[in-house]
Amino acid sequence: MDIHAMLNVPTVTINGREYYSSAGPACPLPLDKDESERLDFLNIMIYYKQPAQLYRSRLSRVNGYARVLDVGAGTGWWANRVAERDEKAYRVVGIDVVSHWPPFRFPNLEFLQVNFLASDNWLVETDHFQLVHAAMLCGCIPDYPAFYRRLLRHVAPGGFCELVEIDWRPRCDDPNRPPHEAAAFREFWDNLDAASRQAGRPIAYREDTEALLEQAGFVNISHEPVRILLNSDHLGPVSPPSPTAAAAPSNQAIANDFRLAMGYRGSWSAMCMEPFTRYRGWTPADVDYLDERLVEAVNRFLCPFYFHLHFWTAQKPSIQVCPPLPSFSSSSSSSSSSSSSTTVSCTVCQD
Repeated sequence: MDIHAMLNVPTVTINGREYYSSAGPACPLPLDKDESERLDFLNIMIYYKQPAQLYRSRLSRVNGYARVLDVGAGTGWWANRVAERDEKAYRVVGIDVVSHWPPFRFPNLEFLQVNFLASDNWLVETDHFQLVHAAMLCGCIPDYPAFYRRLLRHVAPGGFCELVEIDWRPRCDDPNRPPHEAAAFREFWDNLDAASRQAGRPIAYREDTEALLEQAGFVNISHEPVRILLNSDHLGPVSPPSPTAAAAPSNQAIANDFRLAMGYRGSWSAMCMEPFTRYRGWTPADVDYLDERLVEAVNRFLCPFYFHLHFWTAQKPSIQVCPPLPSFSSSSSSSSSSSSSTTVSCTVCQD
């Protein structure tokens, strides 16, 4: 039986791809089996690069376990990987606008359907999680300042928020880049950028992310940019294997090769079909032709184009208790520190 039928999820087929009929503009991507595999391959590429890291922060444990919230959980891949590491060490909650997670889940994992993009009520406690994680949400968020404030509300004092984003603007430093490939990538980005802006959810990476996190109230902000190269030592096109079989960290071809996610037919049209036909006046045939050109470019040996991947880590301030100020006593003796003296202290640092 189809997984969506098992989950009783309302879907609609548009231009040969399956979409959630109730998601509206918040979810412009298809969420059929092919798209689920594409997203899982991107997760493998991101988190199983060496050294493999599902998260970067050093988490504290409350009652022996860390509470983790995955915002925009998607297929549930990341949340499941964290939960399976140690069922006693993590309590994981994944939330998303649509319910797309698999029927199987680890006992320390819970999924909730929440419109986290529009609502302040995420059906979970605030000031609660040692780690709040959000990945690949560019193109979904209509209001970044409000979204980052909501993230902060759900992080426990002293806890962390981690953001992971792919900047989908193609880049190339080679002046001799093939003109036909450059034209295909330019068409892809110019139209995707314009369509997402028309939809009110720009897909362009926010270069002011650090300032936005600071304005929301985060501290100790760090940023690690990574270049995703499209060239590879592997010759010939890539056909996607099973994401389950590909998940071993030792498999370098899976861990480091972006082509496993974007090197086969339908991978680029998944991102483009709905926004291009709805907002840019393209036909499905136009989108499929662009997809063919981009797949050919990605699979060409030593393709010179690349993308940027961004890792952000930010911390919620702890409530600090200042050292007590000097005691004031009615006694004139400097050695006097009796219990009758009055100690003045603050509960939250003001400087």
